[in-house]
Amino acid sequence: MKKYVGHISLFCASFIWGVNAPLTKNTVAAFDAVGSMNNAVDPLTHSLMRWGGAMVFFWVLSFFTPREKVRKKDWPKIFWAAMFAVVCNQSGAVFGLLNASPVNISLISSMAPILTMILAAFVLHEPLTGKKIFGVSLGALGAVILVFAGRAGSAASGSMFGDFMGFIAMLSFVLYLTLFSDIIERYSPVTLMKWLFTFSFIVGLPVCLPFAVEINYGSLTVSFWWQMLFVVFGATFLAYFLMPVGQKVLRPTVVSMYNYVQPIVATLLALMMGMEQFNVLKLFATLLIFVGVYFVIKSKSRAEVLQEHGLE
Repeated sequence: MKKYVGHISLFCASFIWGVNAPLTKNTVAAFDAVGSMNNAVDPLTHSLMRWGGAMVFFWVLSFFTPREKVRKKDWPKIFWAAMFAVVCNQSGAVFGLLNASPVNISLISSMAPILTMILAAFVLHEPLTGKKIFGVSLGALGAVILVFAGRAGSAASGSMFGDFMGFIAMLSFVLYLTLFSDIIERYSPVTLMKWLFTFSFIVGLPVCLPFAVEINYGSLTVSFWWQMLFVVFGATFLAYFLMPVGQKVLRPTVVSMYNYVQPIVATLLALMMGMEQFNVLKLFATLLIFVGVYFVIKSKSRAEVLQEHGLE
């Protein structure tokens, strides 16, 4: 039952992040083009708003949940988990979305399950089974087909800096999944995320605040604030609350496979908004992703392999 809840939580979080991508694009502009001209803020102000907002929401929620004491030796781990899962991941993602082409960002993101599978094998000693490799490869192929099917005929524009920041965002999240599994399992989602966003806000404040105070907030429209509310409450607070629920009961490679849900959501939104047309290729790509996820879920964990060989 716990695994089903974990899968549902990860699917919902990935769905929210899929919706979040175009909203982030709408609410962020280059440093010299913020304010009323584009109804947007710069990337650093945007990041600070996310971290500060999520921090407040998690602290408020913590007053209504059982209090957990953090072990002294876990504080350094929680700090570095915040740097990887929040600071590097979110700031890298927003700079990537602003400066790279959507095609490149989507392709870079599709590498996450592959890197997670490799790192989990080395760090967590998770077995590289044929079923797992096949599932990850199938999902990656489906994501690539879906990206190119949705961008056919469109010009890809962007900078190498944007691609690099997108890669940093992806890599930092992969490292978070594999290097910090012990504290993810030890603490509740509220306790863990409360401190992750607190550390992120404290670290980001001296860097981001000088840019944040320069924004003319009165010139931003109601539309901006509604979109920003979704980004902060939905894509930051709610999604990051749901994510550890799945991480507690599922292997890192399985968790990372839900990364492939995001291009599916983006395609569905584009279809609903009349920006794309449905075709058999998109259906085929979506099926490949779901079949790939299924194979990874059904692949054997380290504990199952050890049990088979009578080593546990």
